[in-house]
Amino acid sequence: MWRNQRAGFELYGDAVVVGGDRRGVHVGLLTEWSRDAHQSASLAVKTEYVMAEEGYLPGYFDVAYETERLGTSWGDARGKLMERPEAGRYARGSVEMGVGAFRLGMRGDVELDTRMGRLSGFGRYANRHWTMSAMVIERQLTNTKDLLSLEDSKAVVAQGAARIWGDLFASARYFRGWQEDGGGVDTVTAWSVGIGYGMRGVFR
Repeated sequence: MWRNQRAGFELYGDAVVVGGDRRGVHVGLLTEWSRDAHQSASLAVKTEYVMAEEGYLPGYFDVAYETERLGTSWGDARGKLMERPEAGRYARGSVEMGVGAFRLGMRGDVELDTRMGRLSGFGRYANRHWTMSAMVIERQLTNTKDLLSLEDSKAVVAQGAARIWGDLFASARYFRGWQEDGGGVDTVTAWSVGIGYGMRGVFR
């Protein structure tokens, strides 16, 4: 690992066991750059290689987890995909940039044996009073035409929060995409609103 006030390079490796019978190994390189100590402008690039045994999903530790959790049947308490994925090798990458209160990024992975990929793009804005974010996910990417298709393999998540007083805030969330159940995959639309307390770090 090498790092100074503006840039850094980090070579890392992780061996992961989930639930006692799902194992994976991650090896990657993270590169980060920031214009100043306050990160008024920043860029982060990560590349990674994953070896996974049956049942292990690389997305346990990033944005893909939320995608898979939302796509599972609402009546299933496990909150993950119902079918255990086969063992495989994955190549993964992400690019994230920030300018002031705005953050934009893309993340993707490809299963090297089947050549099936997933891609997500996201944006976020946050200040001291409110925050908004949106994400578009393509979970079955085999060629460039899939990026423009409007089929059930795409999902959209949008959410926002506004500070009411002190640490009291209101939030809203919208989801349109897939839902897996015993009979296959359906397209669903869901939304939620709520009031909460805390999350001071969300507002900048």
